Amino acid sequence: MQLSRNFSDIPKDQICFGYISGIFGVRGEVRLFLYNPDSRFLFTERAISLLDSNGELHKHRLRARAGAGKKIIATITGISSREQAREALGYKIIFPKKHLPPLPKGEWYHHQLLGMKVHTDSGEYLGEIVEILPGEIEVWVCETEDQTVYIPYTDEDVLTVSLDNGVVVPDE
Repeated sequence: MQLSRNFSDIPKDQICFGYISGIFGVRGEVRLFLYNPDSRFLFTERAISLLDSNGELHKHRLRARAGAGKKIIATITGISSREQAREALGYKIIFPKKHLPPLPKGEWYHHQLLGMKVHTDSGEYLGEIVEILPGEIEVWVCETEDQTVYIPYTDEDVLTVSLDNGVVVPDE
C-alpha cells in the first residue's frame, strides 16, 4: 500500500480515504480499500461523497465495519443490491478536509505532507514529498527530476515540519 498525490481528480477541499474495491454479500455491502486501514474514522456513520470515473460526486452516508481478516466492509445509503454495488466499483471515497478532527501538536495528516518542499538544515533543496510509505516506520519519499530521497519519519531523522511554511527539514 502506498499513499501518493496521484489524486488530480479530487477537489482541493476534499480528501480521498480510499475506494470501493469489491462486493460483499447480496444486500449491496461493499469491500473498501482504505489508504489508512488502521483508522476507525469511517467506522462511525459519516456523510461522504463517492467520486465516479466521470468526475461526478454522489452524496451518501457510509458506515464501515471490520470483515474477516483485514477486510473492511461498508454499507452505503443508496446502494442496496449487488448490482448497485458492482456499478460503484472503483468509486473514490472522499470527505471535506475541513471536517477532519484536529490533530495534536506534532501530528499531521498525510495530505498535509504530500507536496511539501524538503530542504536540508543548511538550505539545500532536496525536492518535494510525493509518497508516504507506511510501515513500522513510515517513510516519506522526496523527489526531484534528478533524485529520490527516502526519509524515515522518526524524531532523529526529521528535524522540523512546518505546515505554515510548507517545508520539511530532515537530519543531514
